[in-house]
Amino acid sequence: MRRKAWLAGAGVALFVVLVQVLFGVGGPSERIGTVLAVLVPVCATMLLAPGLRSAVAATAVLAVGLIALGVWAGPPQGALSPPPQDWLLPYYGLVTLVGLVLLPMRLPGWRGLLTIPMLATAAVFLTCWYQLSFFVVPLNPSGGPPRTGVRDADFLSLPDELNVHELAPSCLGAHVPCLRLYEVWSRHGAPNPEVMTLTAAALRDQGWPMTGNTEGASGCRPVRGVFTWADHCLSLHPTTEFVEPRQTTHPGAIVLWASSQ
Repeated sequence: MRRKAWLAGAGVALFVVLVQVLFGVGGPSERIGTVLAVLVPVCATMLLAPGLRSAVAATAVLAVGLIALGVWAGPPQGALSPPPQDWLLPYYGLVTLVGLVLLPMRLPGWRGLLTIPMLATAAVFLTCWYQLSFFVVPLNPSGGPPRTGVRDADFLSLPDELNVHELAPSCLGAHVPCLRLYEVWSRHGAPNPEVMTLTAAALRDQGWPMTGNTEGASGCRPVRGVFTWADHCLSLHPTTEFVEPRQTTHPGAIVLWASSQ
């Protein structure tokens, strides 16, 4: 029992490190949620294993599978990292297969023959439900690649000279997820064209292909992982194009739109 407890602790530490190294993107809440989403199936698999050797083997298979998914889901140069749903779906499929292999060891004889088909059917049902719930219906109801919200960390590393304030999002029409809106202005009271130029230059330094002039700019980046996602796009607009209730309040401010196309 003590050896299995040591194995569980080592396995948890290993998977925490793997998740942070392979998929360590996003804010603290996303990182914590991703770690928990990986660890819960790992712990359940360890508990299901009837012995130490089978627990070690199951943990090794899941670790190798997670590493393979990390390599597969790594975005190419110029692309953004996908959300956790991208690689969690195949990861949960691997966990299900490992569980179906371990289950007969726990339930020999006729009990295993009855239980395994039922669990396999439930696993297929849950996988299809996950696919429909997280990829098709809420993320892109009109069809096409699934959509995901733009991460702040992907574009909000702006110079200290610029202030940023998030406005109320726009969730009307085809904006799923919601269109995120930000007010950007200069700490030193720079005019609108200068703020536009500084913001566009800062976004280009982060890899965004912003094109335009002092009257507006825009650029999109692909989101690639195990699946192909809708592109993320940023656009900069002068405040004269904006209407209430999201009117900016600072002189020389511009509005930054962050959306999924």
